[in-house]
Amino acid sequence: MPLNMEKNFTWLLTALLAFASAVACAESRYATAQGSPYGIGKSYMGREIAQVMSYHGAPWLERPERLQEERPDLVLAALDLKPGMTVADIGAGSGYYTSRIAERVGKTGTVYAVDVQPEMIEILKKNMAERGTANVKAVLGTVTDPRLPAGTLDLALMVDVYHELEYPYEMLAAIVKALKPGGRVVFVAWAVVTTAGT
Repeated sequence: MPLNMEKNFTWLLTALLAFASAVACAESRYATAQGSPYGIGKSYMGREIAQVMSYHGAPWLERPERLQEERPDLVLAALDLKPGMTVADIGAGSGYYTSRIAERVGKTGTVYAVDVQPEMIEILKKNMAERGTANVKAVLGTVTDPRLPAGTLDLALMVDVYHELEYPYEMLAAIVKALKPGGRVVFVAWAVVTTAGT
């Protein structure tokens, strides 16, 4: 075998082994879970991953009750958003938080609105157009990659989304690559607390 061919073969074999190892490692992070009505039958770190909310639920995301139930004003105040910031709204859905973030980062700021459903992206674009929000870039991501430019984000926000990430390890690794030095990843989630009567 000629020397160049041997080098190419060695390089190809090394690359294939590295890829196979990465795939095996990625799959070992996840386990089969006892399927619940809202789960996908797959768990990560002992927690079953939830189904992604369908784009058919977009009107529910825009319900007026969210103002009192979730207090987005307090959430956004806690984020300390400034004009000119670059923010990603991961799992943006209909753009409920996207438009509010866009208002706070202003015309000199940018909001990347990421979702994995093409239909939800279309709903989001329509909502942004109706609200006159011009500093939002809609991004169709994948289950492992939000498709964000590297080293650009001041903040990545996930509002009630993390539990739906089919590949949380891979998705967070990709999000971290998109952060500027000192950039932040923020999770917002609500827990339903019930108490039993006596």
